[in-house]
Amino acid sequence: MARPFLIMSVRDVGPTDNGADDTLYVVELHEGNGLPETLRFSVARSQGHPSEDELRAWIDLQASVFADDRGVVAQFRELERWHGRDRRVVFLRRPRPTQSFSA
Repeated sequence: MARPFLIMSVRDVGPTDNGADDTLYVVELHEGNGLPETLRFSVARSQGHPSEDELRAWIDLQASVFADDRGVVAQFRELERWHGRDRRVVFLRRPRPTQSFSA
């Protein structure tokens, strides 16, 4: 189980590449005694436009399936993929009501 963390802030900054196929969220996470870290999450338009509370829940659900006690930030960093030439993001999708969210 991953270590506890706190989502400090969530900002919807619009489409990731000036297109309309996804939305980029910039999220500040804080865990333990470390400094807050910024992560970028991309949500495809087909997944809808989650509210801030929904996005927080999606992030919490994803973190809940991390299998070891390394930091949440480190494990999200492993999920980052290039999106465009200069940005790495974690792709999120709406969890199915009957299934847990998996990477």
